[in-house]
Amino acid sequence: MHGGGCFLPAVGCGDVACHVAEEAQFACPVQHQLLGGGLTAWILAEFPGKILHAAYYGSSQPVLQESIWREAWFIYDMTYMVTGFEMIAVGIYAVTDKSDSPVWPRWAGWVAIGGALSFVPESVMPYFNTGPLALNGLWNFWIAFPWWLIWFGIYTFYMLRYLRRQLIETAEEPVRARVAATPEAT
Repeated sequence: MHGGGCFLPAVGCGDVACHVAEEAQFACPVQHQLLGGGLTAWILAEFPGKILHAAYYGSSQPVLQESIWREAWFIYDMTYMVTGFEMIAVGIYAVTDKSDSPVWPRWAGWVAIGGALSFVPESVMPYFNTGPLALNGLWNFWIAFPWWLIWFGIYTFYMLRYLRRQLIETAEEPVRARVAATPEAT
């Protein structure tokens, strides 16, 4: 449940970084990133609550527990388009950013777009009980989810690095302005 609370500030920082970088030149992808990230944070907050709800029943009602557990996982996995929406928006932003000081490198944009596309095979997951496309299969746990974790690590690292650089530059600007405004001693 705390995952959503931790994810949402990162999304907000990403939105701020994009606005600072381009002064809202790419407002549409930036707003999509914020919307997708906000909804992803909600899903990350709801999912553990459902898992805990299933755990509450323990072994006293195994069918109900299994039902709630599967519902939680299907909601978590089948709402990939929300997170994919955010990842594609960030990817487009990174790939098209031509500034001297980009928030994310171009290759990180392609990682984001590839990660969003890696979720698409999960659309057939409810129809498989076994195999690589099942809920507990190869694709869900070993390809799509790790790809998202890798993307989020890259996204967070470069976003925080960019914001730190901006804070340092902003702190130095008033000093430069005072030095430039000071009359020279003759």
